[in-house]
Amino acid sequence: MFAIDFTGSPEDIDAIVALLKHQDKVERVAVPTRLDASRPLNVGLPHDPTAILHFITVVFQTGTAALAFYKVLREELRQRGSAVAVSEPATGKSRGCIDAVTADQTLKQLASP
Repeated sequence: MFAIDFTGSPEDIDAIVALLKHQDKVERVAVPTRLDASRPLNVGLPHDPTAILHFITVVFQTGTAALAFYKVLREELRQRGSAVAVSEPATGKSRGCIDAVTADQTLKQLASP
């Protein structure tokens, strides 16, 4: 299994939840949560200090399933003109960011343990 946190605007997190409904290799999805002060704010997103960010933890069956989802997500973010941060659930350590121009090679790196 491969777990990952996504952090973004409430609207971006809602879009992720909607996209996940069409994925068949998702093990678990946590309820979207408002980012609290105990989590590091350096998640890799350019942000306004007053912006509200949310995060969601998703557990994929495999890294390959995560990669397939990242490609679908990239297209959604291209249409929305936004970005989400990707981080480790256990530590909050940033793994990177997905936006409209994220290269396939970068998505592969984000999908590897």
